[in-house]
Amino acid sequence: MDILYDLFFGIKSINDNLERFKDEATRKYYSMFLSWRISAFPYNILVGKITGYWKDLISKNEDTLIYVGRWGDQTRNGGFRELWTDIKQKSDNQLINLSIVKIKEEQDFVENTLMKFVEVLNDLELISESFYLILKYGTDKEEEIILIRNGVSLALTKLLLSKYKKYLKFDKKENIIYWEKDLIDEMKKKHENQILIYEAELNIV
Repeated sequence: MDILYDLFFGIKSINDNLERFKDEATRKYYSMFLSWRISAFPYNILVGKITGYWKDLISKNEDTLIYVGRWGDQTRNGGFRELWTDIKQKSDNQLINLSIVKIKEEQDFVENTLMKFVEVLNDLELISESFYLILKYGTDKEEEIILIRNGVSLALTKLLLSKYKKYLKFDKKENIIYWEKDLIDEMKKKHENQILIYEAELNIV
C-alpha cells in the first residue's frame, strides 16, 4: 500500500476514495484488508474481523471517524460530502450491519480500483507473479485460477479440487472446464453445502 501511495495516490488527488490514502492509518487498514483477501476468509469471518477492528479502535481511543461512502452521515477535513461515520456512536447491532455493507463495498473497491494499480505493478515486474495472482484470485494455482476465471467462487473451487476433481476436465490452453453431470449427485450424497451444490448446478450445462 505504501508503494501504491508513493507511485500513484500521493502524486495527485484523483477522487475522494483515493484522497484518503494520504492518511497512513488508511494504508494500514487496506494492507490488513488485502491480507484477509489473500487468506480467502469467508464472509462471516470478515464481518467479525471488521467489527473487531472497529471495537479495537474504540477501546484504544483512536480515530473512530470511518470512511463508509454512501452510508456516511458526517463530513471530514472540511469536505462537503457525508462519506464518514463515527463508529463510537454505533451500537453493536449497528456495527455488524455497517460491517456487512462495508465489506461488499471494500471488495468492489479493491477489485475495481486498487487491483488496476496492482496490475500496473505486475506489468512493470515490480511484484512477483505469484503474489499478484494471490492478490487477484486468492490463489496462484493454475486449476483454481481457471475455475475462478470461469465464475466459480473460491469456496466451491477449493471444495471441487479437494474432493471432486475426477468430475472435472481442464482445457488449460483455452481456460475451459468440462463438468461431469454425476458431480451433483455425488455432492448431494456427501451432504455438501446446499448453496455450493446450487452453484455447481448453475455451471453444468
